[in-house]
Amino acid sequence: MRGRVHSIKGKTVFIIPENAACFGCMNGRCGKRLVLIGAENRENLSLAPGRIVETDTHPGAVLAQGVFALLPPAAGFAAGFFIMGLLTAAGIAKAACGVLFMLACGFACFLFRRRFPPREKTVVRRVLAS
Repeated sequence: MRGRVHSIKGKTVFIIPENAACFGCMNGRCGKRLVLIGAENRENLSLAPGRIVETDTHPGAVLAQGVFALLPPAAGFAAGFFIMGLLTAAGIAKAACGVLFMLACGFACFLFRRRFPPREKTVVRRVLAS
């Protein structure tokens, strides 16, 4: 991912991604909802606010986040559908229960990730421009 350095706090660099939705965010002038990605400066690169950098995330961390985000809600839907199927034969009730369980599992994953963030952080790989 490419982005512009917004601020630096110790070894952590806060970056505005290039693919930010708002033109103001891309130029660091957004006052409403600034999108910041935290990255680690492991290689002690010479960074300053405004520089364009390239970051990298370990593929295993990306895979784990994808699996964690998709499998529990899908399993929740299947469990809700199966449990309601034991109680009634109505298709709409089974689907509604499946969706309810899916939302509950998705919210539980969200709370879990808020409480226990991933250990592997995004790393600043190189400076592209100043």
